Amino acid sequence: MGVVVDSPDEARKAARNNFKYGADHLKICATGGVASFGDEPGAPELSFEEMKAALDVANAKGRPSSAHAHGAQGIKMAIRAGVTSIEHGMLIDEEAMEMMKAHDVYLIPTIIAAYRIIEEGKKGALPLWMVEKAEKCLINHGKNLQKMLKMGIKIGFGTDAGCPFDHHGQQAYEFELMTQYGFSPAQALLSATKVNAELLRVQDILGSIEPGKLADVIAFDDSPLEDIRVMTQCIFVMKDGVIYKNELKNR
Repeated sequence: MGVVVDSPDEARKAARNNFKYGADHLKICATGGVASFGDEPGAPELSFEEMKAALDVANAKGRPSSAHAHGAQGIKMAIRAGVTSIEHGMLIDEEAMEMMKAHDVYLIPTIIAAYRIIEEGKKGALPLWMVEKAEKCLINHGKNLQKMLKMGIKIGFGTDAGCPFDHHGQQAYEFELMTQYGFSPAQALLSATKVNAELLRVQDILGSIEPGKLADVIAFDDSPLEDIRVMTQCIFVMKDGVIYKNELKNR
């Protein structure tokens, strides 16, 4: 799925190849990352021309796209190139925020990814260079998210699950982190439902509970609007009308 490209032509070919064989979404690495050795989160990894060549393919096909992007320069390049959403955005600046608003670009903040790296790294479980990069990315993330919330930038839900100590099945802690970073419980819940459905262009079948949409339902003993922490204590799961988890029947 991952392809290293070194020119606009290679980027265009890689995008076309992915869509030919079934991809419905295109993701590019606009900047360096935290868990990858030898690059910097703030530095672009692709040229504008390379980004645009790949994203032109997605946009021509009417498919959503995303950019792994921490640094402000890479974020702005991806926005100008036509990306749908920015993943992380932890080193964003005011100009990039204004561009996101103007171009209706979504943000997926993935607070938990950096949080877990710092938390476990300080226990000696991860290399120091990774922890230092995570701290650099997370230090102003909360302030920036609060600014973007006030600006009305569309913010979806994502966790980067699969990153170090950010385990699949345990990533619902992101909801609590979002409320610590300025989201109301309702905003956090909407980010994972209505906003994400619109981002992925599946709002006709997902994102809310109403006739004609898929019967995807989860339930809890208490209201997450009053205590967001209950999002880690799901007792009932229905997907497309089929019940996969039901702790109520054992009571």
